[in-house]
Amino acid sequence: MLIVGTMFWVAHLDHGITVTHLPFQMSASIALGLLAYLTRSLIPPMIAHAGGDVLLVPSYFFHQPEFAWKALSARPIWEGVGSTFSEKLFAIIAWVFLF
Repeated sequence: MLIVGTMFWVAHLDHGITVTHLPFQMSASIALGLLAYLTRSLIPPMIAHAGGDVLLVPSYFFHQPEFAWKALSARPIWEGVGSTFSEKLFAIIAWVFLF
């Protein structure tokens, strides 16, 4: 699921997706993968994916609903935190464990 989530993220990099979207992509991949595993069918995750698209695609075009657009256009969590790679990496790790 982690490989699929990462590859899905990489495949969408040319659509305005940035590294800030990676946690969501991984979460969605895990949730949809578990749904497929638990139901032994691809139909439920396909329906859930379509439902997500119904919410997210209008956000890209019309910036509505506002909460979805804010999440999609979020700045990187390490922005303004530090200037070195290690400081930025620490900010990411802290964010993952705090949320």
